[in-house]
Amino acid sequence: MRALLRGGILMGITLAALILWTGCGPEVAPPEAPTQVSEPPPPPPPSAPQEIANTLGMRLRLIPAGSFTMGSPPEEPSRDEDEGPQRTVTFAGPFCMGLHEVTVDQYRPFIEATGRDEPRQWSDQLQNPNRPVVLVSWEDATAFCEWLTQSEDAGTYSLPSEAQWEYACRAGTTGAHITGNTLDPSQANFHTSAPVDVGSYPPNAWGLFDMQGNAWEWCQDWYHATYEGAPTDGSAWVDTPGGIRVLRGGSWHEIQQNTRVANRSYADPRRLLSDYGFRVVRTVE
Repeated sequence: MRALLRGGILMGITLAALILWTGCGPEVAPPEAPTQVSEPPPPPPPSAPQEIANTLGMRLRLIPAGSFTMGSPPEEPSRDEDEGPQRTVTFAGPFCMGLHEVTVDQYRPFIEATGRDEPRQWSDQLQNPNRPVVLVSWEDATAFCEWLTQSEDAGTYSLPSEAQWEYACRAGTTGAHITGNTLDPSQANFHTSAPVDVGSYPPNAWGLFDMQGNAWEWCQDWYHATYEGAPTDGSAWVDTPGGIRVLRGGSWHEIQQNTRVANRSYADPRRLLSDYGFRVVRTVE
């Protein structure tokens, strides 16, 4: 019995040695390589602010890059021929736009600093400092933007291109109005007797106030009677000069159909009316 046990032990040792020599035993996983310790990824760059303010207290909202269909479809009620043909406009980068039309109180430092002529009825306008400044020409509005660019530490200010204006006004909507296909007096200041303080009505989806009604807003572009050949990158159409500039948005004086998002008006760049105002855009730094 003792000899049999000894023989079994010897046989087991011999078999184990044979397995190790031939490599036919169960596979053994190689030891894992030590984990490489890598540097943490750099933090993402800070995102652009959704809203900024300048030294005049003007608040501007970041308008995102994107595309939209500019103009109105042929079946839109009260449509004018100069609202087409519709085309896709794409903004490769964001820009900032004033939350409000430029107010009397914001325009006043420009006059004081530059000595530019006061708008007509200026003493009356000063009684309502938070209303949009009116009776300003395209030339006045452009001069204001140039002065503001020189006065501020960051960004270039200008009037919006017509495409910037409509893109920001629509804020992703496609109807005749930012509220759909109708607009009522609780939503905008139109067909009334005077402008009101900016921000008196609800903003659009991107936080901009009074894009419809209150005051017509000058744009950079020369007026063209059709969008045939118009830029598709959001820039102003200024390479083919004309005699008149574009205004958008309608005003306190206009009926509802003239406040439609796609509606366009135009005037001599030196013309002054009691419902002509403007808002600004600024580049993103």
